[in-house]
Amino acid sequence: MSLPTQNASLHGNGNTVVQIVGDGNAVTIAGAQGLFLNTFRHPNWAEAPVDPAKEGQPGFTRTGRRETKVLSPFNRDTLPFEGRTALLEGLKSWLAEDRQVSVQVVLGGGGRGKTRLATQLIDWAEAEGWTAGVAERDKLDVYRNSGCVTRRDAPTLVVVDYASAKLEALASWLRALSSETGTHPPLRLLLLERVGGPGSSWWTRLFDQGGPDGEAVADLLSPGAPRAVEALSTAAERHHVFAAAYRAATDGAVPAMLEQLDRTLTEVSLGGEPLFIAMFALVAARQGLGKASALPADKIAQNLAKGELTRIGKIWAAQSGLPPGRDQGAARPFDSHLAALASLSEGWSEAEAHDAISREAEALNLALPGGSEPVRAALHTALPGSEGGIGAVLPDILGEAMAIIALQHLPERGVPAIRRAVEAKRVEVTKAIIRTCQDFLIRGEETPLTWLEALRAHASDLEALIALSDAMPNDTLELREIAAEVSQAILKLVASLQEGEAQSEIAAGTLSNLSNRLDALGRREEALAAIEEAMEIYRSLAAARPD
Repeated sequence: MSLPTQNASLHGNGNTVVQIVGDGNAVTIAGAQGLFLNTFRHPNWAEAPVDPAKEGQPGFTRTGRRETKVLSPFNRDTLPFEGRTALLEGLKSWLAEDRQVSVQVVLGGGGRGKTRLATQLIDWAEAEGWTAGVAERDKLDVYRNSGCVTRRDAPTLVVVDYASAKLEALASWLRALSSETGTHPPLRLLLLERVGGPGSSWWTRLFDQGGPDGEAVADLLSPGAPRAVEALSTAAERHHVFAAAYRAATDGAVPAMLEQLDRTLTEVSLGGEPLFIAMFALVAARQGLGKASALPADKIAQNLAKGELTRIGKIWAAQSGLPPGRDQGAARPFDSHLAALASLSEGWSEAEAHDAISREAEALNLALPGGSEPVRAALHTALPGSEGGIGAVLPDILGEAMAIIALQHLPERGVPAIRRAVEAKRVEVTKAIIRTCQDFLIRGEETPLTWLEALRAHASDLEALIALSDAMPNDTLELREIAAEVSQAILKLVASLQEGEAQSEIAAGTLSNLSNRLDALGRREEALAAIEEAMEIYRSLAAARPD
């Protein structure tokens, strides 16, 4: 729908006008910057089409569908939304709240279905006349500017996935929205994260800052936030997901919903994670139900990841002009190496891809006779990103499994490559490694823990330590000790800095996080001492700001 050009009437100087724009629309306010929402309804995302020429090939099902497309959270074509009806209805009611601006938070582990739930809500909202979609994280950077004014032409739903990765931009945006004046169409922000809630690091930085400004931001939260996405709770729901994925993968009859099959689905999915059920169905359709049932969840993910790596390798061999790379005399596929780093980096722009290819080739002593362009072009064909970039392998857990497979046999389990990737995209790679720890440590895979420990040892400056701390969840058992140690390292470094308000704010926030982390470890007395010290700093800061 095209709209006439508008003129923004703003109070004050230096304000940045941000117009939220839906799929396929253009900015219509003169001089405004656009926050473009993506519904992921394009066939590249929303469908898993059949390609008869690819039937049974690596990375493809027997029906010729690309496996990662079947598993995509945006796939409305072959993998229907299942269960969580009460939560979806609750979110629809939230949209109808009698508030101009409202924020809701949805939490759930990897593979639980947060993004799929949000996709369902986006489709419903658009059918009701809303502008709705996902705000890609790099597009939120506009809100780092202070004094942003948000404009929208209709009721608007903005979904932000992995919200904790954009704390600075979100915090600035929420402060601006909390002081919004005038009457405007409703605006709803739906923040998605794996873990969090009151007391967590990222929640505190967004909603528990205290003072009049902090309280105004906290008032934007919808009552009852956060909401949790639960696992599929019934045998029928689990079998429906299994059957849909199985039918997408083979023309054979779907195994009946028997008690033994449901026990298997429950075990491989850790109690009903829909993504793991769908992955199991794809492996069962290819290898047989018996063989698939003998595989634990992490091996199912790695089985599919190996197929994806082989698919990428075939495109590489045909287009890159390079054989698999060699490092120190041992065969090490350069295509897998780059695909793994691109996924851990949450994708590369075209420029980032050229830089990464050149950087890794130099580190591995590989010659690029044609330069980095043929390599970028081959990777883009295999993993297409926007505007010539390289996309990450999705769903995340497949990209994580692929990275483990590709990097774990490198010297030091790929730690030097991880460090180089962190230098280029610190926040994204740090977050991805922590997600990999969350998804695979509980399944006995320790390679991502090696990466995380290397990041901690390498994070010597305050910015790096804070980025690592912000990414650390408080309630993941395997990471609690490391999280506490990172907080303590920040406090030690802050103590060496010149005293000032900024230093005090960092110290107070870090002490609060440390208290939560020590409490989770059962170290109650240390936790109490940390929170008391934090409160004393907060009181001093409040006294220095009497207004």
